[in-house]
Amino acid sequence: MGDALKSFDGPAIDLSNEIDFYESKLFLKKNVPADMIEGIYYLKNRAGLYKKLLLLSNEVVTSIHAEGDQRPALRDVRDLHTN
Repeated sequence: MGDALKSFDGPAIDLSNEIDFYESKLFLKKNVPADMIEGIYYLKNRAGLYKKLLLLSNEVVTSIHAEGDQRPALRDVRDLHTN
C-alpha cells in the first residue's frame, strides 16, 4: 500500500512545477496568451482529478484494519498518506 501512495509523488511534483511555471509567466506578463489560459484550464482539471484520487485512496487507507505486528506498518502508511 505504501508503494501505491508513493506513486502519487511524481505526478504531484510535476503538477507543482507546472503551477510554478504558470505563476511565473502570469506575474511577468501583462497580456496572457490564449494558449496559456487553456493550459491553466487543463492544469486545474488535472489537479481536481488528483484530488479525487487522493480522497478515494483516503477511504481505502482508513478502511484497512491491522492487528498485532502489522499495526506499525499500517500507521506508517497512514502517515505517508497524510503528509
